[in-house]
Amino acid sequence: MNYNNSDVIVELGAGNGVFTKEILKRKSKQTKLIILEINPKFYNLLKRKYAHLENVYILKERAENLEEILKKFSLKTVDYVISGLPFLNFSKNNRNKIFYSISKYLKEKLILFQYTSLLESEILNIYKLKNKQRILLNIPPAYVYTLENIKIFYTDIQDEHLYI
Repeated sequence: MNYNNSDVIVELGAGNGVFTKEILKRKSKQTKLIILEINPKFYNLLKRKYAHLENVYILKERAENLEEILKKFSLKTVDYVISGLPFLNFSKNNRNKIFYSISKYLKEKLILFQYTSLLESEILNIYKLKNKQRILLNIPPAYVYTLENIKIFYTDIQDEHLYI
């Protein structure tokens, strides 16, 4: 990630802030970091740790609301999205809604941290794989996907169903 030239980074499902801490070490002061976390315990922890920092926005919001959140910030693009969300636990409809919002705004890369590769084919229908790493030292082992937008356009959004 090119932290020096980033205007906006979004972190979905920050949890206890393991990735957040590393992002904050590297990002410039001017870079906006928008963090979404719905777990009240983690949200409060993140607020205590980072709410005082300039250009850091911690929101108790669902990733499914990403597009509305970005509109509230009057953003046209996002440089990077980092997510450790367990997408396999989401309904296909909710995954599509999140991936649609990311795809619509993403300028650079999407970085996904996943414990399974079961959604890989679904993800690769939307994004171009730049790198895939298996982190065996993580318990349980995890995959880190670095993806680029391939600008798939979603043409029909009705009754909360997204068609790819």
